[in-house]
Amino acid sequence: MLCLSFFVLLVIVPGFVYMQFQDDNNKDDRGVLLDNKMIFAKKLNENLLSKQIPQILAVTTEFQSVGAHNQTELDLMKKILRDNDEVKDLMPKAVSRNT
Repeated sequence: MLCLSFFVLLVIVPGFVYMQFQDDNNKDDRGVLLDNKMIFAKKLNENLLSKQIPQILAVTTEFQSVGAHNQTELDLMKKILRDNDEVKDLMPKAVSRNT
């Protein structure tokens, strides 16, 4: 029992604290990823149109892994794009390399 408690105190707890601090190195004081901050600095300016905001958000690091995971989702996105003219302006024109 004593060995188990030493293991928890000397390995598990410091490992958890290390993992938490390692994740904080990639973020600024307000929790924004530094990679996203560089993207926002290039894209955001006083001439920003509201219809460009979804495109800027789609470029961020968190949303790069989001996409169609199977053919059904891809077909649904194509149907939404085809049937709704308001969405066409918001959809990106380039095809993702991940799909």
